[in-house]
Amino acid sequence: MLQAILFLFFNEKIGYDADDSTAAYHSYESLLFMFPVVGAIIADSWLGRYTTMVCMSLVAAVGSFIIAIGVIDAVGLPIK
Repeated sequence: MLQAILFLFFNEKIGYDADDSTAAYHSYESLLFMFPVVGAIIADSWLGRYTTMVCMSLVAAVGSFIIAIGVIDAVGLPIK
């Protein structure tokens, strides 16, 4: 579901064409699969397991909320 919202956000709000939206989405997806390694390094060396899980979950939740709000037309964000 987030993939469809992200694609709509790139197309309608930012003004990317289909090729640029696809490239941006795949960049997002590759970072999504590489971020657990970063989280593991942070958890093992600095914050600890549970604090890292809470912090990373909050970052993911805030990012999803920002994307979802950005697609809603009633918010009145400018369309490029």
